[in-house]
Amino acid sequence: MSLKFTVIVPTRERADTLEKALQTITAQDYDNLEILVSDNCSADRTPEVVAGLKDPRVRYVRTPGRLSMADNWEFALSQATGDWITMVGDDDGLMRDCIAKIHALAVETRAEAISTNCGSFLWPSLTGMRSGILSVPVRTGWEWRRSSEWRARVLQGRAVYPMLPMLYTGGFVTAAALQRARHGRPRFYHSCIPDVYSTMALSRVVPTYVYSWESVALSGLSSHSTGRAQFTVRRDDADQQAAVTFIQEGNIPFHRDIPLEEDGRYPNSMQAMVYESFLQVADIDPEPRPLPRERQLVVVLATAPRQHKDRIGAWARRFARQHDLDFDKAAAAARWYGLRLKARNLPAAVAMAYRVHTIGSESFPLKDINEACVAASIVLDVKPSRVRHALQKIRRRLDGTRARERRQLLL
Repeated sequence: MSLKFTVIVPTRERADTLEKALQTITAQDYDNLEILVSDNCSADRTPEVVAGLKDPRVRYVRTPGRLSMADNWEFALSQATGDWITMVGDDDGLMRDCIAKIHALAVETRAEAISTNCGSFLWPSLTGMRSGILSVPVRTGWEWRRSSEWRARVLQGRAVYPMLPMLYTGGFVTAAALQRARHGRPRFYHSCIPDVYSTMALSRVVPTYVYSWESVALSGLSSHSTGRAQFTVRRDDADQQAAVTFIQEGNIPFHRDIPLEEDGRYPNSMQAMVYESFLQVADIDPEPRPLPRERQLVVVLATAPRQHKDRIGAWARRFARQHDLDFDKAAAAARWYGLRLKARNLPAAVAMAYRVHTIGSESFPLKDINEACVAASIVLDVKPSRVRHALQKIRRRLDGTRARERRQLLL
């Protein structure tokens, strides 16, 4: 008998992107599938969008009141009934045969967690064009990884957190592993950044996991994305409001060892977010050897993107003052460590550039995540040397899909 999968889609007032994200999930040719839409009291067309799917695998639940992101995700997780569970963002998508491929890998390996090399899609709302931009990795194969080793790499700035076992787009985990990660407590999430928290929590209870280089999902970035509102350099009024709302809506408090920025916002450093989640997990399941704060300060400064350096530097001074650290010494060490990281990561970055295909232009538009997933699936079906053939096939497929949509609107 096939394993039961639950795909959770937590959402709030994003009916426009949600509709297309759900189309990628209902397109999965897998019967033992629960598609759980957790609506955080949306006041837009979200209920109508879900009802219009007419798919018996879809289950709609609505929170009893307006919740923070972490609490909405916790509520959604409490409703899941699958053997394997994943979360998918409401502007993300699953490629064709995603669930079937993960099921086959789960049966073959008997792993408790499977993470995958996600592609990405920049929605047209951010590109300023008719088209979004799709980037899809074409590498294949999979490998076993030790969680402790890769967690150390992430904390050292040598890897990014989605390379760990994760409960979010592209990451699949057994219900049994999630239960162990609660450590006898009633809830799984103990951080306001739930996707990052899942990597730190799961890497402590899953000793080894499977990492698949084959892309089966796309991570979308749209005008709705919380990460964009938090990490963009120049924010417009909508960005400012989204970031402020996220902070003020009753979230789990940031860890006491991590100061906020002077204006009360979260630090503009993904490495600081990783460290915050690590500390939240360590409060529940103490690490044998505490992670030195001085070392994490160096890593935060060394990994700061150029466009964020001033803002991250100001926050880092607050962190140093709070913990009585020598900021100037850490900044000097960070300059050398940053050069070492760039030199170490350069070969992988060059290799990755040759293994990623980018599609999307005014002459070849991809208008949403569903079209991007169709295109990505076709690219992965053909050899890299036959990309031109793949583009022709994609155009025919999209033209047919759009024609069907127009006919349905006329009816």
